[in-house]
Amino acid sequence: MNKLIILIIFLSSLNFAVAQSTVGENLKIAAELLEQKEYESSLLFCNKALDIDPNLPNAYFFRGLNNHGLENYQDAIIDFTVTVKLQPDFIDGYYQRAKSKQANNDFLGAAKDFNMARELSPSQTTLFLVKGVLSSLFGGSDKKKKKGK
Repeated sequence: MNKLIILIIFLSSLNFAVAQSTVGENLKIAAELLEQKEYESSLLFCNKALDIDPNLPNAYFFRGLNNHGLENYQDAIIDFTVTVKLQPDFIDGYYQRAKSKQANNDFLGAAKDFNMARELSPSQTTLFLVKGVLSSLFGGSDKKKKKGK
């Protein structure tokens, strides 16, 4: 009887370990695809990870970045909202939600999220500002690059 219980516990922990490695693999692939701006493909891997564990702030965060890249700003806002509900101190979640709200013409909501990020980490928020200003001055947005081609 004891051997049966030990076997059941072992198999359960093995299933959990396999599921966790699969989650990690899915998120790694999603991040790589996101970096290559393969938003649709990256979304699929985010969703696979969330099918295994629906409480992953990083999976919602990546999904939000993908939706923002696809200009699905309302979906991005929803994903970033879930991100910060699951991890209330996730500064990037507030910042990215602010960017999606701004793109969706919700300037008051964007300001509130940016202020929340600033309250959580003034120094990191300053870096976000500098990066955004430099990007707009020297790099331009993807929309501008597409229009220029």
